[in-house]
Formats: sequence, C-alpha cells, structure tokens
Amino acid sequence: MFGVVILASKILLTIFFIFSVQGQTGKTLETQQLDDLMLKTCRGLSPSSTCQTRMAEIRQGIDPAQLVSTAPKLDIDSKIQTNVINSVTKMIADYYCLARFNHLISSKDIEPDVFSYAVRGLSFSKESEKQYAKWLSSSASIDCRKELSQIGLQPSLIKLDRPYQVVLNPITFFEAGAEEDFYGIADTTYNHERLHAVFSMEKAKAKTIKLWNGLSKGQQAQFQLEHPSYNFRDKKVLAREFFSYTFEKEPSKAYDFLKGKHDKSSYEDLQKQLCTFCTHQDLKTVDTSKALAKLDAKDLLARIEKEGIKVLILTSGRKNPSPLFNWGNVRIDKGQLNQITKLEGAMGKTLCRGEKSESAEGVTVVLAADSPYSTLIHEYLHVLQIRRDGSWCPVSKQLWGKENVSPWEQRMIRDREWDVRLTLWDLFETPHMNVEDRLILVDGLLNEAALRKSFDPSVDDFINKNGLKVKRDKEIKAYMETLKLKK
Repeated sequence: MFGVVILASKILLTIFFIFSVQGQTGKTLETQQLDDLMLKTCRGLSPSSTCQTRMAEIRQGIDPAQLVSTAPKLDIDSKIQTNVINSVTKMIADYYCLARFNHLISSKDIEPDVFSYAVRGLSFSKESEKQYAKWLSSSASIDCRKELSQIGLQPSLIKLDRPYQVVLNPITFFEAGAEEDFYGIADTTYNHERLHAVFSMEKAKAKTIKLWNGLSKGQQAQFQLEHPSYNFRDKKVLAREFFSYTFEKEPSKAYDFLKGKHDKSSYEDLQKQLCTFCTHQDLKTVDTSKALAKLDAKDLLARIEKEGIKVLILTSGRKNPSPLFNWGNVRIDKGQLNQITKLEGAMGKTLCRGEKSESAEGVTVVLAADSPYSTLIHEYLHVLQIRRDGSWCPVSKQLWGKENVSPWEQRMIRDREWDVRLTLWDLFETPHMNVEDRLILVDGLLNEAALRKSFDPSVDDFINKNGLKVKRDKEIKAYMETLKLKK
C-alpha cells in the first residue's frame, strides 16, 4: 500500500492485484512460473490459440510502441520511458523490492515468486532513484534482499533516462486469452500509469479531492471497496488513485478537468463509471433486463444464446422440483450439475472462459434443471459484469479448491453478487417473475445484506427503505398458498 514514504520519495507507484497462486521456487523459477501461467491462462484452448501465440511473443519481447499503439497520445509522453516486461525473474529483481520500499506490498500480501502474477503496471519518477539506492544498501532492506536470495535472485537498480518510467507487465493482460481484452487492458494500464505522472506534474490533488468530496458517501464507499489494496487513509494516495481510475478510459479528459473545462454532466457521467462492473447503475442495462424479464422462458433462452453466450441446463439430482417453473421443462443438456459445482442448493453458475472444460470456448452460464425463471437473468448479469471488468476471471480461477479466501476476494464476490441482486430488484414486478422468483430475490437480498453489513453499513437503510423483511414474510405466505393450490 502507499504510505508516507511515497510522499517523501515522490515515487508514483500503482499495482493492480489480479490473482495470487502458490508459486514454485528454485533454479527453474522462470520456466516454472511461465509454464504455470500458460496452463492457467490458456487452459482449454488449442496450441495455436491467440493466448499461447501471445504468450510466446511476450517471451521474445514486445515493442512498447506496438503494445500501446492504440492508446491516445498525451502531452506528457515525451517525459515517459516505457518498459515492457518479458521476464518473470527480471520483473521480480527490478521491481519487487521497489514496491516494498514504497510500502506498496509486504511479504504477507504477496511473496516474491508470485509477484509477476500480481502486478499489471507501475510507475515511478527519476527523483526517487537515489533514495531507493540508499535504502537498498542499508539494513532496512535486509528482509527483502533475503527473500529474493531464497529464490536465487537479488534486487537491481533501475536507471531512468527520462523523468518518469511506466512499467507494463503483459503477462497479466490476459482475459482467458481474448485478443481484444489483451490490448484493452494494455491501453488502460498504460493510461492509468501515465496519469500518475500527470497528477504529479499538474499538482492536481486539491482539484481531485474537490471532485471526490462531490461524490455521495455510497459512491465513495463503492470506489474504496473496488480497490481494497490501497492505503486510502493517505489523502494523496486517495486523490492520485481516484484521479487515475476516473480518467483511465479517456485520459485526455484529465487535462480538461485540470483546466476547469468539465461541466456538471461530465462529473455525473464519471461518477457512474466508478464501479466498472456494476449493472444496477447502468440505466440501459436495467432497461434491457426488464425487457428480458417480459419474455417467456424459451424466448429468453434464445435471446441470450443469440448473444453468443453458451447456456447449459444440467440435472441436479435433487428431488421434488418446484411445481411453478423449472428450466428442465424447457431443455436438458448432457451432464450433471455436480460436475461443475458441489455447492448444496446451487441453482446457477457463470464460468469464465477456460475456467472449466465446459467453458473452453467462452463464458458459459450453467443452470440447474430445477432452477427458477430468474436464475438465467441472474447469471446473464454476471456475464455482463465479466465483460465490463477483466479483473474478476483471473481471481475466479484461483478460487476453485481454495480453502482460505482472502478478505479482498470475499469483497469481490460479495460486491458482484449484491450488484446483480440490486438490478434484479428492479424486475420484482415483471410478468414472468412468479412468487418463487420474488421470494428468492427478497430472501437473497437480505442474506447478502447480512454478509456485507460489516463493511457496508448502508445496507440497513436499503432494507428499511424497501421494507424487505415485511416483503419476505408476505412472499413466504403467498408461496405457501400457491403450493396448496398446485396440489
């Protein structure tokens, strides 16, 4: 995390935590990590796939200009030296202790041998070189140097020819091998890091804090929940990261902002973009979801599959399916739900590309044959989240079989589930949402609220404002009466 040291050294560092795996150590670190990454990233794809071809190009070295050729040009570019990583070990030797020096990470956050998996990009200034060199030669760095020596490495010093350096780590730019995601992530990371330099040169802290203070408490909380790795107690860290995340999609607008050219509507648009994966803040998505919920089951299934989304409807083996509706009456595909998940009571699951053999060719929605109508819309919204935010799939792949889920992974899960349920809440009265769907929706919101209450106290206001507890009691009664009529 960023700390006071950053203010003194003027280092502009940003890391993007993507995923953490149990790494291999020893003499073959480079080969082991790249091979492991290849398996995890390109799993399920053919040897000639884009993913493996791109990985081979990374090993050979990608020209910076080629990697970010589609990124917009900025005035500050002439002052930035760009370095593209093509070696796991060099990434660790050059930048791991630099990140530790800035209190950005600790060995508890991430160990050296998985550092190259966890960092998409970082940036720092030439002014920091002497201070980092002094720290590295002192006893203060002994722990970091020792950790690197255990895997046969030692930290190295970076020499800058320009005022700033941006480091891009394309090893982490894959979204299950998708070409468009690879270059899209490259551009966004490059924009984000360059904006740190803009922030430093333009002395943008005061203006950015003013923009931040204009957000609602809910928007501020959402931003911080989306980026739990940072020390937002430090106001400069908060301002710098908020500045970069706000403008990384359209960095030219950062200059307009600093010159005071933004109008109120632009601020509102930017505020809506703070949650990159959110569906409930997007009126177009809500309207689309309402339109989908007006379709009968067969038309809904056909409409979603027409978007190129694979849907599997698998038997669950559970007895006594609902007499109101279940997807098994529409279609049943070959396979069993327990081949995908052994979670008791599971009704649906969205698989990232390459996450399972069933999703080797793309994102796949899996439905239990006894699941209710709204389950397909629920999982469809998760697909939209994946399309909007590439950070989820690498995390999701690491969660399979993982016993201890970290706090920030838990937040990623809970935030995405809460977002979907909020969008579904807008569909509460739509025609095909029967009493079972409504009961599941209200009960699901209350359960999610309980899970997130410790870090999001605003859920109490949502529950009370919408009378969820009363609605749940009402829907339970209606559900029981409906079952009696069906007998």
